[in-house]
Amino acid sequence: VFGSFFLVRAILVVLWKVAPIPILQRYIPATSTAGVLMFFSSFQFVLYLSFYYKMRMAWTHRSEGKPEVLWSYNQTDQLQGSDGGSAAVFTASCAPYSISCHGMFVLGVQRCCVNMTYSAVVPTTVVPWIWSISIDEAYNLLKWMSALAMMWVWVDVPLLKMTSADTEFLNGAWLDILDAVVFGDRHILRKAVLNPEHGLSREGNIQPDVTHMGWRIYTVWFLALVSSLLSPSLYVIMGFRDLGDRPDNKLEDVSADIIRKVQRLDEAGAQKLVSRACALQLKAYADDEVPKHGQRVYVESASLSGTPRRRYGKAYLKRKNPGFYKVIFNDGKEPSTETFGVGALLPDCRPQGNLLRPGCCHNWCRGAYLTPTGKDRADAFERRATFLEAIRSLCLVQLPLGVVRYYFNVSLTGWTSVMLLKNVAWGIVNLMVIASCGNKKATCLSVTPVEYITKLIKGSPLAYIWVGPPGLTRLTSQLAATTMSIYDERKKACLSAHRAWLLLESANLGPEEEDALRRYAEAVEEIDEQIAQIDQDMKMASIAAQTPV
Repeated sequence: VFGSFFLVRAILVVLWKVAPIPILQRYIPATSTAGVLMFFSSFQFVLYLSFYYKMRMAWTHRSEGKPEVLWSYNQTDQLQGSDGGSAAVFTASCAPYSISCHGMFVLGVQRCCVNMTYSAVVPTTVVPWIWSISIDEAYNLLKWMSALAMMWVWVDVPLLKMTSADTEFLNGAWLDILDAVVFGDRHILRKAVLNPEHGLSREGNIQPDVTHMGWRIYTVWFLALVSSLLSPSLYVIMGFRDLGDRPDNKLEDVSADIIRKVQRLDEAGAQKLVSRACALQLKAYADDEVPKHGQRVYVESASLSGTPRRRYGKAYLKRKNPGFYKVIFNDGKEPSTETFGVGALLPDCRPQGNLLRPGCCHNWCRGAYLTPTGKDRADAFERRATFLEAIRSLCLVQLPLGVVRYYFNVSLTGWTSVMLLKNVAWGIVNLMVIASCGNKKATCLSVTPVEYITKLIKGSPLAYIWVGPPGLTRLTSQLAATTMSIYDERKKACLSAHRAWLLLESANLGPEEEDALRRYAEAVEEIDEQIAQIDQDMKMASIAAQTPV
């Protein structure tokens, strides 16, 4: 297997980089070649794990019976010592013999029941010719080496330059890959799976029915892992169909390019990208503000000439007096309008409108979102990829793995685990993404549930796989902290939108209007201080949530 995959990768590298063939370069995009190379760099590790599980299952057999007498101890007396202490006296009794017993053991006048217990074992636990290393040690080494190798391919992505949308997609697929790896490690070879294969109960007693649960669990694992690996591979292979995947389309991508050029001391290259970054930032500010409909603000009581209350309204620029705004209040009280300097205007961060207003739930089950036209046509590839990925993840990962974990964790032990909660949480997210046809901005009761739940579980153990023992108390505290951070994020977004409006308003002023520019700069500085305080509060809440309880 190793030699075959190494040969395939070598051929792909030669055709792609070393000695490219012009006709192949003409008809096969570079991203497609890279996607195939990334797949063959990972799939061999799936085969390694698969071969190990299949050989271990085929090698396992039922051990010879071990006789066992069931004893019970009952207190029959209480002795008093000379020092005033006491000691309890217990009498041992065995389970009486019956026809269902495998044998009989006579103890005095008691006829005790003897049962034979068995276990699923392998002929040897040592790998021959490799320094007497145990099979379990060799498997653990293989498992984590495979995970690290696949991480290098799909997380570090050394073969391609990825955009932020590409990174988000690959991170989601990588989470499913790790989920499948951990699932196989914890469930395929467990006693409750192997014993029924050999006609044994979980306790090691012979049972009449032989169930093939092991092969069913193996099939669930194999489909989950292979599909999770095929998904990002096909995404990269089909990347040439992404019409809007140029790195200069998004501010975060251009900013990342600037940082990389600075790290390489490429001053000229970094300066060329600065103007592009500024243009994208200005466009982002323009998308956030709403000058035609007024800016939603409120004014503190100290700014209302003694009026002891907070009033909300919309601010409109007084063109003849830059830096001052006419505020039209919406509380129906007098005065209905007043003029304030820009420093007195504070952002109105209240939820807009009634939660049950007409149109409060929209963008659900709209297939047109997957076939955009006009300027949104460039997003068609990401939208369809997100929709199909949600279907794959729900049907082949979250649902089957969640059902198996529910059976073993809840039905058999009466307790849950972080991994089961992870499948439930991401399954709900995938179901909502499918219902919205991939539109994460779909609203319900005037909120976006897909974004809300995604932000809630990110940063908690539900968004990671390599976690320690399932500490549900700690998980609860982290989810509570994340819930609070969501409200902080909303306030921060509101302040950022107000900041963008202030910067756009000041950008329209000329250098001769120094007094007005100063007012805007002071207002922006005040907003920056509030945002910095929110960031500090969120950081402290995150540290508190990580503290063991």
